[in-house]
Amino acid sequence: MWKNLSLKYRFFVFLGGFVLISLLSYVLSIKKTIFLYQENNRLEKLVAKGEKSLVSEISQLSGAKERIDSLKQFYTGDESDALLLQVLVKKANRFGIEVTAVDERLDQNDLVFEYTLEGGYRNMIRFLRDVEATIKSVKILNVAFIREENRRTKSVSLIMKLTFKKHEYE
Repeated sequence: MWKNLSLKYRFFVFLGGFVLISLLSYVLSIKKTIFLYQENNRLEKLVAKGEKSLVSEISQLSGAKERIDSLKQFYTGDESDALLLQVLVKKANRFGIEVTAVDERLDQNDLVFEYTLEGGYRNMIRFLRDVEATIKSVKILNVAFIREENRRTKSVSLIMKLTFKKHEYE
């Protein structure tokens, strides 16, 4: 069949095949390469802009850290203990737990606090997770759960004794 075609017709078939292969190669490889090149340039610009913003954010955070360190001097001793009690009571109230007793004692030259809380088990577990995650100035030493029954009213209550000590940062 190819031998029966005229030279002019062969040329047009060859030219059409060349155009078809060129379009196919453009769609399959060159177009993707150009897109990836443009995407790379866009991302490099974003990274450069992000590095500049990170440097400014780091300088702001270091300034904030210095201010916090200077304010830290005011929260020592009894004031920080009262502030810690206030924070724990707010957290307990948020989880529906009642603080029933607070005890403070000296153990091996460390100030140890023991809080007695009353409420539901799930709320107490959520409270513990929140305290561990958000209050970094304390180390939980012991957690004890006590189940108390009131035989007169036939009610059951769950009591948690939370023992912790404060970290002293230099």
